[in-house]
Amino acid sequence: MGKQVIITTDTGLSNDANYSYLRENSINAYIPDNKFRSRDKAFVKQKTKYGKRKQKGRNNVQKTMPASELTFNKKNKTCICPVGKAMLLLKEEHVSEGKKKLLFEGRLTGCRECSHKNQCMRNPDSADPRKGHGRQVSLTWTNGRPLTG
Repeated sequence: MGKQVIITTDTGLSNDANYSYLRENSINAYIPDNKFRSRDKAFVKQKTKYGKRKQKGRNNVQKTMPASELTFNKKNKTCICPVGKAMLLLKEEHVSEGKKKLLFEGRLTGCRECSHKNQCMRNPDSADPRKGHGRQVSLTWTNGRPLTG
């Protein structure tokens, strides 16, 4: 008799595509969804007792310009940054049935010299090296309703 394998992961792998794959391949797995603590009575008093969880090094990071400041066109698969520059379409994926995602990145030369770089990018210095990155943003939608991130 063969061994039965059970896979356990963290919430980072909680998504419809992974659930579908596991179901289709009859793989036994335990993956907590991102909201499991809100339903578990053991965590009801966690925030009042311990306070909000803090990530190291993130306490004094300024907020970046939200994705809502960019102009998306899902039909044409385009994204325009707040200063009017077209962003590159890096990736298009079907996340799950009825859910699609487009990932855009600002052109490196445009982001590197942009006067809004410090407000727009989480890490503005990432645009400086030769193999750096411009602003990255995604557009996800389900059944015609966009969700930007």
